[in-house]
Amino acid sequence: MNKALQSIQKVQYVYPLNQEASLLTLKINKLKSPEKFREEFSQKIEAARFMCRGTETRREGYANLLDYYQLEPDYPGLKSLIYQTEIDIGIRKKPVDNSDQKKAKNFYNEARQIFSGAGNDRAKLNNALAKINQSLALNSDDKDAMKLKDLITTRIGGSASTVLSTEDERLYQLAIQRLQNNNISGANAIVSRLLQKPENAYSQKIKELKVKIDARS
Repeated sequence: MNKALQSIQKVQYVYPLNQEASLLTLKINKLKSPEKFREEFSQKIEAARFMCRGTETRREGYANLLDYYQLEPDYPGLKSLIYQTEIDIGIRKKPVDNSDQKKAKNFYNEARQIFSGAGNDRAKLNNALAKINQSLALNSDDKDAMKLKDLITTRIGGSASTVLSTEDERLYQLAIQRLQNNNISGANAIVSRLLQKPENAYSQKIKELKVKIDARS
């Protein structure tokens, strides 16, 4: 175990930001020296927390938190930190209150009614699209509203909502990087979180990446 740790430390000396080597060191220390592990783990969490505050570093900070969660899921405050970070980067939405849910449902019903009688009338279709966008602005997790938006968009002449948001695209690329570095569990954690967003359920490239990850699990 000491030789393994020394080999990992050599990798970290050459590549000080190598997350996979860092995780392996933590795993070894967890077995070899629990006290040292707790100290290092606490430092890693704080470093990831700091990264999550920066616009350019929060995606990697979030991915690191997912790695640490798999290693120590009961660490105090870690789950809530991940939850808040997911809200900040758009993976998770704040709970919708009853008032907004009711308004969203009304907009959805209006959009559906307009769409059902619109045929190929572009003005009516655009009106329906505006209504459904208002619905989703209030409740972005409404799968029925998302399906209706795809139907409206397709009839107008566009394509279904399969384009990832900027944040999700960056997380997707980070998952690819994790997979290439043989951090299978880290890649899977990111992709699983991405697929929790209803709007990503139609993304073919996320699904394909999930298949690749599962094949190597």
